[in-house]
Amino acid sequence: LRRAALARRRPGTRMGRRAQLLDQAALDEVARFDHVESVKPIVLERYSVAFRGHAVDASASLGVDVSRRRYADRVVAGGYYSGPDADEVLLHEFLAYQWGYRTPEDLDALVGETIEVTTLGRDDLAGGGIQGRLLSQALESGVLEELTEEEAAALPGIVAKVIEAFQGRTPEDVEDLGPQTFELRIVGVVREMEESDKFNVIEDGNALQVDLFLPEQTADRLFLSSPVNRALGYGRALVTIDSAANAQTVEDRLRDAGLTAFSVATVVKRVEGTVAVLTVVIGLLTGVALLVAALGIVNTMVTSVLERTAEIGLWKAVGATDGQVRLTFLLEAALIGLVGGLLGLGAALLMMIPGEAIASDLIAQRALVPIGGDVFHVPGWLPLAALGLATGVAMLASLYPAWRAARGDPVRALRHD
Repeated sequence: LRRAALARRRPGTRMGRRAQLLDQAALDEVARFDHVESVKPIVLERYSVAFRGHAVDASASLGVDVSRRRYADRVVAGGYYSGPDADEVLLHEFLAYQWGYRTPEDLDALVGETIEVTTLGRDDLAGGGIQGRLLSQALESGVLEELTEEEAAALPGIVAKVIEAFQGRTPEDVEDLGPQTFELRIVGVVREMEESDKFNVIEDGNALQVDLFLPEQTADRLFLSSPVNRALGYGRALVTIDSAANAQTVEDRLRDAGLTAFSVATVVKRVEGTVAVLTVVIGLLTGVALLVAALGIVNTMVTSVLERTAEIGLWKAVGATDGQVRLTFLLEAALIGLVGGLLGLGAALLMMIPGEAIASDLIAQRALVPIGGDVFHVPGWLPLAALGLATGVAMLASLYPAWRAARGDPVRALRHD
C-alpha cells in the first residue's frame, strides 16, 4: 500500500507519447510492417469514479487481456472476469483502502457491488474555442516545454484534426460530447505487487498507477465513447514482433512513421552499455587503488631490505644463493598481500550486513516496483579471485626489492653491520 501511495503521488508516465495520430488506420499500417506479428492498443484512461458516496475525480484504468489471467494471482477478494467484454471491474486494494474498506471482510463485501465511472467532461470541446483552450491547458501544465522538435511540429496537425472533428457542432447536436456514465460490477479486488510476483515491463509498467482493471474490450468501448479519443486515437500500442533480433529494425521503422518507439530489447542494450561504462570507470578507480597499494608494498619492502642489510649479508655468507634470497622476499610479500586481502575481504563482508539492510529499506521506500533478492551479491569465485589478485599484486610489487636484496655484496653487508 505504501508503494501504491508513492506511485500515485508521482506524475503519470508519458512513455509512448505520440508525434502522430495513433488511430485505427495507423495501427493497421504498423501491422503491415515487416517482422510485425500483431498490434494491440494499450487502453489507458482516467475516469471519475463514484461508489456509495465516495468519489475519485481522476482514477486511472487499464484494459486487461482476460485470456492471459495476468492479475488472477493477485486477487485477494472475489474472482476474475467472466469475459473480455463484460461490464466488470477489478478494484485495486488501494482505492478500497481510501474508501475505508480495509479488512478482508470489507473487501469481500465489495464483491458484487456496482460502481459508476464517468468520462471526464468534454462539453467545452465543441465550437471554435477548442484550439485556444487546448493550448492554454498545455501551457499551464508545462507539457509543451517537454516536447521534442518532432512532436512540436506535429502538434498543430493534431489540434487541427480535433477542431475539424467538432467544427460547427454543439453538445446538443452530438450527444456523446458530454460526460457519459457507465455502471460496472466489482468482481474482485487485486492487491499491490509483491516481491514474489513476476514483473512484466509492458503490463505491470503501465499498471503502476491504476485503480481500475477492466476487461480489454470493455476498456476499449469506454475509451472510444469519447469523441476526442476517437479523433486522437490511442496513446500507445503493444507491437509483437517475430524475433528480438529485429527489434531495432522495427523501432527505426516506427520512428520513421513519426511514432515514439520503445522495446525491452533496446532498453536492455542501453542498460548493458551503461553498465559497461560504469564497469570501466570502476575498473579505472580500482586500478588506481591497486597502484597505490603496490607502491606502498614497494616502499615497505625496500625499507625492509635496507633495515636487514646485515641479515641478508649473513644469509649469503653462510651459503644462501641469490635465488633463495629473492624467493624469501617474494614469499614475504605474498604473505603480506594474502593477509591484507583477507582483512579487506572480511571488512567488506562485515560492511555488507548493515549496507544490505540500509539499501533494502531505501529501495522499499522509493521503488514503485518491488525488488526481490539481495542488493549485494558475492559470487563464490569473487573471494578467491580477490585473494589471488592481492597476493599477485604484492609479489609483483616486491620484485624490485627482492632483486635489490639478492644483488647485495655480503662482505659490504657484514661490514655495514
